[in-house]
Amino acid sequence: MITEIGKLFPIEITHRGSSLKQIDYSSFGTNNTIILNELPAISSGLTAELRKYLENGGTLVVVPDSMPDFVSYSQFFTTLGIAPFTSLIMNPEKVEKLMLE
Repeated sequence: MITEIGKLFPIEITHRGSSLKQIDYSSFGTNNTIILNELPAISSGLTAELRKYLENGGTLVVVPDSMPDFVSYSQFFTTLGIAPFTSLIMNPEKVEKLMLE
């Protein structure tokens, strides 16, 4: 996943994968971009810390889980002032080519 994201975004990616129980909230400010990759749910504590991070100019990319907890995602997006999604549309289509130039 990190390699694919690096192709899409012109940013230096340092992988600091963490389990939800081991997230170091104090390190958020040292990152230009945080990627939430397929989290099944987003806790209220994580929401609060990410809100602070965004208020300080951070960038957040959210890649939802294929079976997300819609309640926690809705609360997360609402807290950030973003319209929540209520369902996912799963299409079997694949991207064959990206024009990265």
